[in-house]
Amino acid sequence: MQRIATAAGPRARTGAALLTLVLGVWAVNACAQTHGSLQGKDTGLPALLPAEIHGVWDLAPEPCYVDPTVESDSRLQIGADFVRGYEELMEIREVARISDIPLALRVLAVSDIAPPDLQGPAIYVLSGDSLTIADAEQARSYVRCRSASSGRDGS
Repeated sequence: MQRIATAAGPRARTGAALLTLVLGVWAVNACAQTHGSLQGKDTGLPALLPAEIHGVWDLAPEPCYVDPTVESDSRLQIGADFVRGYEELMEIREVARISDIPLALRVLAVSDIAPPDLQGPAIYVLSGDSLTIADAEQARSYVRCRSASSGRDGS
């Protein structure tokens, strides 16, 4: 992380530090409680992720291009009711909006391969073409993948 932050400059380091602080506070509070509007879990509403985060994402800081010939162990495909990772499919069970600016969500997804004791809520924070996902163990920042031919979102 130090190498990435140093290469990005003081402004980027300040932004990264602020985002880390905000995620830390949210991870402690929001993972334990639900704030804002809730979808799923006995509400009668389907648990759906907002369209703003649908698409293909890969770990930052490298640019990401969707190319069927290139595989990535860290790539995620996010749809309305699923998150597909490398050899893993997570079904969205609950979505609670924490804030609108930046878009922040508390998401409970159930993995088809992870043991139940390793599953729990995560905080998704969208800022432009950067998506940070933090759970009880770690925080990872992803960049939105673009189509190699058109430069548009790779959704």
